[in-house]
Amino acid sequence: MERKTTKRGAAEAAADDAITVFEHDTRASRAHIAPVAKLWRRVDGRLVSDTRPAASTMASFRPNWLLQTLRHELFDMFLPAGYPASVSEDYLSFQLWDTCQAMCSYLRGVLATQSVLESVGVGNETITPLAAALQWVLRDGSGMLGGLFFAYGVGPKFDANVKFWRLYADVINDIGLTLDMFAPFFPAYVTEVLCISSVCKAMCGVAAGATRSSLTAHFAKNDNMADIAAKEGSQETFVTLCGLLFGMYFANAVNHSRTSVWTAFVLLTAVHVVANYKAVTSLRIPTLNRPRAWLAVTHFRAGRTHRLSIANINAMEAILPSRSSGYVISLGQPLPPTTHLPSLLQLYKNENYLVSVDNPTRQVVVSLFVSATPMDELRGYFNAVVVADELSRGGTDVLATAYATTVAQVPAFVETMDSLGWKMQSFPLAAGHVRYSFRH
Repeated sequence: MERKTTKRGAAEAAADDAITVFEHDTRASRAHIAPVAKLWRRVDGRLVSDTRPAASTMASFRPNWLLQTLRHELFDMFLPAGYPASVSEDYLSFQLWDTCQAMCSYLRGVLATQSVLESVGVGNETITPLAAALQWVLRDGSGMLGGLFFAYGVGPKFDANVKFWRLYADVINDIGLTLDMFAPFFPAYVTEVLCISSVCKAMCGVAAGATRSSLTAHFAKNDNMADIAAKEGSQETFVTLCGLLFGMYFANAVNHSRTSVWTAFVLLTAVHVVANYKAVTSLRIPTLNRPRAWLAVTHFRAGRTHRLSIANINAMEAILPSRSSGYVISLGQPLPPTTHLPSLLQLYKNENYLVSVDNPTRQVVVSLFVSATPMDELRGYFNAVVVADELSRGGTDVLATAYATTVAQVPAFVETMDSLGWKMQSFPLAAGHVRYSFRH
């Protein structure tokens, strides 16, 4: 009995000297792999590890383990760490369509470059290298100037309508590539054609870069913008490599006649436009710009709160601007000349904005104060939507009733939108630069 007790005590002591540690790989692509078990035991008075795979780990070494490993490595190479939890739900669909359009752009670029080289005289002994170089300088210079002025005039508007400007960037690039294709047909005006093409491509670069920054911030759920941008670069590099490999065969395959070249170019352009449209319509942006705010206010006032989700509002949002037959809302614009200022100041004495109606131009004007906050902009826009709605129904003196409706409904509107996941701290409503202060 004494001997058995001694053995049991020794076993308990050995167990106390051993610790099993499980080492987990937290990468999303390794979630299916069992952790590695490490047994730490005491040897000669020191704790040392005895590494061994967990039992379920051995099951992962199937005959197709090499393909699985390659798939997981590609997963880590091209997708952000922690995917899908680290990015928004629309990330993958947007990137797939974006990759499709990028490949179309690269292949069309091969055809367009061929036309440009032909138009500047490559292979023509009568064209001097100096003339070709000057032509190239003019082309690059016009593109730089065009990009400068475009960014100056449009820069503040990019955040207000990311979807439109993203689509605009690719369509204007299509125009630039099409001009490159037409350049050989106008030998007397080839410099002018190529300069306009360069301006179009510069506008594309500015708009695409600006919207890409905004979309990267949208996709990043864990403050991982740098990682998402890096993986975007990896995806673009991969598409470029594929384009290099496939582009040579593609150019040879379609270069038999101008008809085949133009047929391929037109088909690729059509696919490019469709892919871009699908990409921007797949986005689910949780901020209220003007189109989304108008939809949200309209459905909220109609009692259709079930349609106020981020997915529903984004799905209903029109990408291309349309001309309204009713009153147009102008935010952050000058007061109309016919405004009766004293009555407006009295009506909106507790607000940082004024709403007035300019009947000759059919505008509902929201004039913001210097002290106006983003929430004041939203309140003013909500108020303007109510005014425009009442006017479209045949109302006349609607400012007072519309303001009373705004005061009553805005708190519930903000609370409802916030509960549905909308970001209610800032609003890209593209307000103008005019602000007011008053001295009595």
